[in-house]
Amino acid sequence: MSALGQYLERRGLATTAISLLREHSEAMRPPRSLWVPFPLGRPLGVPGNPGFQRRVMQALLGLLERPVGPVLEDFPEEAPAGISGGGEAAWACPVSFPAPPPAVDETLADAVRRELRALRPWFEVGRARRGRTTFGISRLPIEEVVGVIERYFEDGMLPDGGSRPDLALKYAIDDLLAYYQEAAASQPGGGDLPGKLTGGGNDIVRWFWSATAAGRLLAAVRGRALEDDDEKVRLVVSRLLVPRGVGAGPEMRAVPT
Repeated sequence: MSALGQYLERRGLATTAISLLREHSEAMRPPRSLWVPFPLGRPLGVPGNPGFQRRVMQALLGLLERPVGPVLEDFPEEAPAGISGGGEAAWACPVSFPAPPPAVDETLADAVRRELRALRPWFEVGRARRGRTTFGISRLPIEEVVGVIERYFEDGMLPDGGSRPDLALKYAIDDLLAYYQEAAASQPGGGDLPGKLTGGGNDIVRWFWSATAAGRLLAAVRGRALEDDDEKVRLVVSRLLVPRGVGAGPEMRAVPT
């Protein structure tokens, strides 16, 4: 839209656009752009609130009074909570594409890697939007994080962590959790991710442990850690890894609210 705006402006037609990612607008410098602090897929805030939507449109069209650009202004209001009719509704991604079917010989770790391919764009969106991330305590890229966890799950092999390989394993697990949760928090409605998100932090926790291959993998890692000869591994993994109320295996229970 930024490129199209530049094209139309050169032919004498004034344009303005809503920006959901301020960093993109700063880089592309459209003629006139209004940044709104709303989730992706909701450029006017929330449905069922025409008064609020009208204020967004008035601010947007007001930029047409600026004779030259680039202009990038911030909309001063947050989106109101809820929608007309009461209750909370799930954020909905504007598009959803079917995921490719898993391979016949797909392992649990392979399924995690497949999920990560769907999560990566949303993780990057969230990191750009917030300007920070909690991912990185292991100092490994996400692909190597999965490899560390996979090797322990399959062979009981601990990562090279100096005097505390148990902590190195825990840091890899913490990074996997952070990656999934930050990506899920950035995506409106869950889109092509497994399960269904409705927005809150507890909901993301329930989604991770009950609807993802990563949740099943970590629950299985906990089961292996319970039988580990290393007392430190049993402590930092088996007792601190999986929230209370979550079982192991494909019939895992959701975390209670």
